[in-house]
Amino acid sequence: MKIIRSKTLAYDILLILKEDKNHISFLMKCTHQDNILVATNKGFTCNLHGSNFNLNGDVLNGPASRPLKKLKTIEEENSINIYLS
Repeated sequence: MKIIRSKTLAYDILLILKEDKNHISFLMKCTHQDNILVATNKGFTCNLHGSNFNLNGDVLNGPASRPLKKLKTIEEENSINIYLS
């Protein structure tokens, strides 16, 4: 796992290398009330109201009811491209 931080983004991005060697990435923004998430080895936690998400972005417990925003992630030769829209 790697956290990607940009001065131009309000939220960090978490890039994960899955067991099948493919990458996925998520915007670290809680889907409940747009709070910053904290990454752990098991997933994501929102310190505002206690929502938890697994490493696939699925809600483990609320109050969040929607999964995290998964970002289009494409591997090309020696780079990984993450698309924000």
